[in-house]
Amino acid sequence: MPLAPTDGPGPAPESARRWVENRPRTGWYLRLDVRDLWLHRDVGIILAERDIRIRYRQTLLGVLWVVIQPLIAMVVFTLVLGEGVGVPSEGVPYAAFVLCGLAVWMPFSSAVGRATSSLVDSPELVTKVYFPRLLAPLGAVLGVLIDLVVALVIAQIVALIAGVPLQPTAPLALLVVPAFVLVALAFALWLSALNVLYRDVAYALAFGLQLLFFASPVVYPLGVLDGAFQTLVALNPIVGLLDVTRWALLGVAPDITRLLMSAGTTLLLVAGGIAFFGRVERRFADRV
Repeated sequence: MPLAPTDGPGPAPESARRWVENRPRTGWYLRLDVRDLWLHRDVGIILAERDIRIRYRQTLLGVLWVVIQPLIAMVVFTLVLGEGVGVPSEGVPYAAFVLCGLAVWMPFSSAVGRATSSLVDSPELVTKVYFPRLLAPLGAVLGVLIDLVVALVIAQIVALIAGVPLQPTAPLALLVVPAFVLVALAFALWLSALNVLYRDVAYALAFGLQLLFFASPVVYPLGVLDGAFQTLVALNPIVGLLDVTRWALLGVAPDITRLLMSAGTTLLLVAGGIAFFGRVERRFADRV
């Protein structure tokens, strides 16, 4: 809000210089100030770098955990579901099929978990420094992209070892990265804002992610479900992400209708998340 200029010649005194009051917007309609986000992009980068340093500080194996965790989970699921139960795998080795799913799921669950607590864990930033608050969950998501890229490389190596030939679509696996950011934000925007208002969200998150894991075709193909359940699960935003990953690395052709349904849900959740985040943003400083 500008101050009125003083009368008379000469420069205005310091107290009369213009100043700007930053105030959260009101209303439920979607308003995303891309210019403001870009001007403060350094804050998001710093938050992402800080998250990476904290995650691997004082760990014995460091970034190797990104490799070890999905590989161990792949072995367990392959022995139990692949060899034991005989779960189908779209005509490719089950180990390669499930690792492609885990390469997406594990970074996704990590990104959502960190984004959910991103505002609550930085109260001094929320209450004392101005920056677009949306950069906090976005920075948490960006901080997991290294894990995603490493996991995708490992999934490709395991696919080659398992006998899956290198696909001409393999370079298109890079499309998974921006798609991953969008899908993670579809959940992160809602959960990070809700966690500021209601701390129960953090307590229920682990259970919610477990339910989402089994409601996503990470360790099984969607085709094993009946028609009605298959349509319902296809609305899951993660389904499209998994389909694109398996298409790029394994050559498993995605169902276009299913892909469009998943993408549509993702866009609706992101748009609604931005609107909701902007609506409750003015209450963050009082609730953290």
